[in-house]
Amino acid sequence: MGRIDALQATCHRYGPGRLPRANEPAVGAGYAAASAAACVAVVYAGVATGLDGVGLSATTELVNVALAALALPFVVPAAFGVGHLGWRWLSPRSPTTGLVVGLLGTLATYGVFLVLIGVPITALEAVSGADPVRAAVFSWGVVYLTAVETWWVAFPVGGVSGAVYAVVVSRPDDS
Repeated sequence: MGRIDALQATCHRYGPGRLPRANEPAVGAGYAAASAAACVAVVYAGVATGLDGVGLSATTELVNVALAALALPFVVPAAFGVGHLGWRWLSPRSPTTGLVVGLLGTLATYGVFLVLIGVPITALEAVSGADPVRAAVFSWGVVYLTAVETWWVAFPVGGVSGAVYAVVVSRPDDS
């Protein structure tokens, strides 16, 4: 349990534990999910830039890093909302249920991401007189590509984040 203590202390001192209302379990779950989403974007961007040894061009690497950076303003709030609501509805108290809820939350975040980018893009297309179906298909394609490109890091990080957060919250508060 020493590692969990250290992680909990670090989050309270330097990380999401310092944010407003982080001591409330549902809000803290939102912060944990948002932190996991940001971590996924950073890891994905880092791996994408390191892949030039397998034949990807510098342009492909730059596009992957740019996509990860552009996704942050959408994915992080989506993950926060999913984590917050997920905790309110399911309140996992064991590492196993936290893992499952983290995995489900990761999947749900892709859906919320689709709504966050799809609705405005489709609405702008409709208002401009263009084809809103084309915009909706484009939005779905962006999220589909995002899921295909990031699942390998998103699901493990989301699951572990949920499991660790469930353990931390279920512990008695010593402070």
